[in-house]
Amino acid sequence: MFKIFFATAMTVSMMISGQARAQNDNTPVLMEIPIQAVHVPNGFDSNDNVQIVFESYLPNPCYKVGPHKVQVDKVNRIVKLEQQVYRYPGMICPQVIVPFATVVDVGLLAANTYDIQDATSGQTLGRMGVRQSNNLGPDDYFYAPVADARYDLTKRTVTLEGVFTNSCLSFADVKVYLDPKDVVVVLPILKPWQSSPACKAGKFPFSVTAKLPAMTAGRYLLHVRSMNGRSINKIFDIY
Repeated sequence: MFKIFFATAMTVSMMISGQARAQNDNTPVLMEIPIQAVHVPNGFDSNDNVQIVFESYLPNPCYKVGPHKVQVDKVNRIVKLEQQVYRYPGMICPQVIVPFATVVDVGLLAANTYDIQDATSGQTLGRMGVRQSNNLGPDDYFYAPVADARYDLTKRTVTLEGVFTNSCLSFADVKVYLDPKDVVVVLPILKPWQSSPACKAGKFPFSVTAKLPAMTAGRYLLHVRSMNGRSINKIFDIY
């Protein structure tokens, strides 16, 4: 995959550089670049803020990541993604590509199956399923307020860290599984809330470790749900 990225990056770099010369030499040029791959966690319901993580790269360090856009065609069930970058002309840059990942908040979607397309190239990058929610609340589970997630590929573990704001919050389970095959989904599930006079408000740090599933060589997304609805997403490789 890296060789494909590199060859394509050189082609894109030469094409974009030609466009940049037509602009003011002192002003960064905003332009679109192709999206290379998407990672779509399964398990989103119609009451969830659906998230997609996509990967691309800068052709060289003279580029900087710019804004991204998302458009939802509800009639044809298509989610279109667009990534823009800033090209800074007039500099001599090493010919090394710069990979990056972007987390896209799509928002609420009706239960259905959606195609994910690169708006720039029109290429279909993947497909996403959204289930009908059976829960009136924001999630099927009461998740922990995870602030960070660290994976250890030697021990094959993932460690979640954060801070409880009440002394009565505690874990019921940490579910970890592959769904789909390139996404490690982590659900830090809390025990049902039970009010008690002994419960105290404050700051109570937590750290919990769980085993990663068996994985073959490849590129994966670590997707950790959190109480605030803002999932933690990190991309890693298994060699």
